[in-house]
Amino acid sequence: MKNKLAVLGVLTMVIILAMSFSAPLLTDHNPTETNMLMVEQPPSDEHILGTDGSGRDNWSRLLYGSRVSLIVGFSAMFFTVLIGVILGSLSGYYGGLVDAFYYEVYGSHFSTPFPCISLNYYVFS
Repeated sequence: MKNKLAVLGVLTMVIILAMSFSAPLLTDHNPTETNMLMVEQPPSDEHILGTDGSGRDNWSRLLYGSRVSLIVGFSAMFFTVLIGVILGSLSGYYGGLVDAFYYEVYGSHFSTPFPCISLNYYVFS
């Protein structure tokens, strides 16, 4: 409880996680079901956030779509941490040339301006 912003951030994340994974309980509408009679309706009792250009409920699309976004985000975070722990452990265990190699690769990556990196990915992919 020392850092109030950290507590607020954790609380917000818990609420978002709870809402996204309890989406079937929070909405009665199918996020992919179209209803051409309800195209671009404003918010109402039936559709909390209104409907989109295809008549789909925006609230249900938000809840179900947040599941995918959270899974992708946490997967990226998990694999980044996994790779970092493996490379850091190897570098710390072996030291010497292995440590120097990782240090140089890391340093060159962060010293190169982003447009140059983007251009390399574009040219060589």
